[in-house]
Order: sequence, then structure tokens, then C-alpha cells
Amino acid sequence: MLTGGDNGGRIYPLIAVVSELQTIAAKDGINLKISYLGAFGLYKEFIKANNIRVHSVAAGGLRGFFGFLQALWWTYWIMPDVVLSDGGLGSFAVVLAARFYRVPVVVHECNAAPDASNISAVKSAKAVSLAFAGAAQYLPAREKPVLIGNPVRHYILPKLGETDQAFAKRTLGFDSSKPLIFVNGGSQCAPSINNFIVKNLPYVLEIAQVLHQTGRENYETVLNQVSQVAADIPEDLAAGYKAVDYFERDIKNALIGADVVVARSGAGSIFEIAAFGKPSILIPMPGSSDDHQRLNAYEYSSTGAAIVIDEENLLSNFFINKLQSLLADPIKMAEMSAAASTFYKPGAAADLARIVLESKA
Repeated sequence: MLTGGDNGGRIYPLIAVVSELQTIAAKDGINLKISYLGAFGLYKEFIKANNIRVHSVAAGGLRGFFGFLQALWWTYWIMPDVVLSDGGLGSFAVVLAARFYRVPVVVHECNAAPDASNISAVKSAKAVSLAFAGAAQYLPAREKPVLIGNPVRHYILPKLGETDQAFAKRTLGFDSSKPLIFVNGGSQCAPSINNFIVKNLPYVLEIAQVLHQTGRENYETVLNQVSQVAADIPEDLAAGYKAVDYFERDIKNALIGADVVVARSGAGSIFEIAAFGKPSILIPMPGSSDDHQRLNAYEYSSTGAAIVIDEENLLSNFFINKLQSLLADPIKMAEMSAAASTFYKPGAAADLARIVLESKA
């Protein structure tokens, strides 16, 4: 049984592990039944599409006690052999219910700063895995957690022969001879980054083409804003801007085609960028829970794979100069790309699937 938060950063790694579990089950003749119990936000149908039964629990504030009762009810009827939690909204109620029924729990922490749910869950977990090494210092003393990286969905990863950047740019409708910036706000979107990019679009397009993932809720707003600045952009440069609401499977081409990724610093975004070996400029989300985005960004950038710009320092001239200097320095780009590829751990999903199977009752 799976439990996690209500955003892509929590859901997508679980789906990556499920894919590995399903592969193992098919190979070894295991009758595998997987349920998800917890908060799921906009991702219910996505989870169900992966052959997972979905049940909800109430989460947050006074609803938390009712959520615990729901978790007790569903855990009793499902009675899983093992629970895999990657933290987030509502997950701790499920972990408590598993503890009540003596069901083994595996905890995966995807951020450099664990959330309160996982810090509590670790105390009784049978196994703990980490995406960022820095997370260990925040966890209660116990056997050393396993550093495995963060699982990335296999179907977005490039297969052999799919890494032609020029082809990816043409597929996306861009000029393959010019640099391409992929602006990715992540699953929680980033209105402030959207506004900044649109405001500075005339200057950014003088440096590079822009593929802009706006977020579903912000797409129409961004298009309206772009139409207002379009008069200041020469027609040939304007052709180098494209906006999309949200990539799911198609994010593969965006990451293959990009020369630089500008993104928030959720764990999912960072490990997807690293999987494709892309230099990046990370802008942590202010006020993220436990300041995890800032800590993610700085731990990742310490490897040399990224440049971090805190949002209070996101000024037009500063950003443009950073971007221009980076694109003009192929040696720096290559070093950042190599550092990103080194940081990525391609076996994370398989490793966590193995840990789950070894931990079951």
C-alpha cells in the first residue's frame, strides 16, 4: 500500500516504484495488488491509470483525527503486507494505522529537509531511504538510512537513440541551431516565475528560445500577458517562444531539447533535470514547507550542476547576465551537465522496489 502527498513531487516517485514492482511481479509470477491511501489532489485518475486502487483520507488540522479513523478502516480492509510512504499531506495517519496493525513501513524522503510526517514515521519504520544525503541530519537516530536518490518515471527517461537534441528542438517547433531554455514551474506551478519570464521576454528572446510550462491554472493568464508584450518583440524572435500548460509524458522532448532548464527546486524537478544531464538555474519557492526547496537547491548546486537564484534576488539584469554568461561558456555548460549526470542515480526506483519487497511481512 502506498501513501504520500497531494502533488506531483510526492506522487511521481511512487509511480516510478510501482512500475518496477509490476515488472518484478510479472517476471516472478507474483500476484501483486497495490492500493494508494492518502491525499491525492489532482492526481486520482493518474494514479488509477497505473492499475492502483485509490482511497482517500482527510488531512490537515481538525480533519486529521477523522483521517486517522479512515486510515484505520481502510488499512484493516486492505491489510497490506507493507506500506511505502514518501511523506506529505495525510501520510502520517496511514503510517499510524499501519503501526497499529503491525504492518511494516518503508519511508522514502525525497527532499533535503524531511517533512514532519516522515520525521515521525521514521521512528517506527522498518527501512528508510533518502534522495538527498543532507536529509539524514534531520532524522531521529537509527540505523543509517540508505541513500538511493529519487525515483524518476521510466517512461519519461530517454531511450537509446532518443537523445538527439536538434531533433527534439525541431519536434517541439524550435530552430535547432539556437539555444533553448525550458522554463518549468513544476507540479505546483510558479506564478511569480511566469510573471518574471513574461516581463523579461523581449530580453530573454534575444539570448535564447523559450519553452514555457506555465501550469494548468496559469496558462490563459500567461497567454494574455504575452500578448501584451508581443508588440515589443520582433516577429522573428517572437517565433522562438512557446507556452504549454503542463507536460506529463511529453516532458521527455522538452528536457532533451533544452540547453538550460529554469525551474523551481522540488525534488522531482531536480532529479528529472539531473536524469537528462541538463545545466539548470534553480529558483527555490519561498516559504516551501521546512524550507525544503532552498535546501534541495543548495545541496544540488554544491555539486556544480546548477546555479541558484533566491527569489528575492531574481532581478532582471542579474538573471539575464547569468543566463547569457552560461550560454556563452560551453566549458561551464559541459561541467554542469557532467555534474548533473553524476548526481542522478538511475537505479533509485529499482532499489526502492527491492527495499519494499524485502520489508514486507
